[in-house]
Amino acid sequence: MTCMQISSLRPAPWSSRTVSSQSRPSRPSVQCRLSALENSASVRLTGEGVGLRGGRLNNRFQKEKLTHEKPLRAAGVANAGLQTPQSVAGIVESVKWAFTTSSPSWESAAIATSAIFLGGAPVLLAGLSLSGYTCAYLLALVTWRAFGWQGTFIVSVYFVLGTLATKLKIKQKEAAGIAEGRSGRRGPGSVFGSWTAGSVCAAATVAGVGGVEWEVLWRLGFLASFCTKLSDTISSEIGKAYGKTTYLVTSFSIVPRGTEGAVSLEGTLAGVVASIILAAVAYSINLTDQSGAITCVLAAQVANLCESYIGAGLQGRKGFEWITNDIANIANITIGASLAAAIRSLTG
Repeated sequence: MTCMQISSLRPAPWSSRTVSSQSRPSRPSVQCRLSALENSASVRLTGEGVGLRGGRLNNRFQKEKLTHEKPLRAAGVANAGLQTPQSVAGIVESVKWAFTTSSPSWESAAIATSAIFLGGAPVLLAGLSLSGYTCAYLLALVTWRAFGWQGTFIVSVYFVLGTLATKLKIKQKEAAGIAEGRSGRRGPGSVFGSWTAGSVCAAATVAGVGGVEWEVLWRLGFLASFCTKLSDTISSEIGKAYGKTTYLVTSFSIVPRGTEGAVSLEGTLAGVVASIILAAVAYSINLTDQSGAITCVLAAQVANLCESYIGAGLQGRKGFEWITNDIANIANITIGASLAAAIRSLTG
């Protein structure tokens, strides 16, 4: 139907009242507009005032706001309206809500974790391989769901400090053959070796294992596992870079830097300081109380000593080839988490 044909239509017979041109602004009963869509040969006829539906008249006013439209050829959708400002505003509001909600949910965990991993991808991929990055995302999702932003912040502090220590004098370590593989970028094995105990504590919290009474123990175990791993990483990397004399814990004989189960004074002191820093951060953001922070530091040092004995006495020995660095790390953080939880349950 053309514009001329539409204009010739008389008012509907049921309209018993006419409105003079003086009582309302002059406006044609029907306005025809041709909207030429960008890069598209399609033409749309839009009626305002009297609408057409199925070839029959209806007296409902149809108001349509024409927006800038582009045919989405790649998606197979033509003439779809894009509202980019509104979409961006909605995303910003969702991210804001995810970071500020006091009760973490899977939805807020997914939004916040995705925002962190997308926004922080350059930094994360500097310390993680692509597969390690993927594994870290999944574990971070559970961590946020269990402990909110505080738990994720603790992991972030661990990651940044651990990565800086790993990159320290990386060329010297590579020349000596004692550097981490992939130029210090850690893969899935290292991610699980660092996060297994913490993710178990997070999953137990989400599942409500032990009820409300056990929540503080799972939280403390989570923190202790990362205090333990950070202390282990810092002591190892600082010892490799700056250790003057390295001793084997089982016999106190002098061995080369990087030997499994070996310790140095410089590395040990740096590891203790690192665990104190992480525990202090946790205390400052109310993830634990003062006694919990002290407990985590003590548990971390005992666990690291046990891990050194595992490395010196078992790792690489016949029948124990299955004990890799990642397995030793899992044992290390499990001991730290378990010891901290046990101390808290015994001391109240």
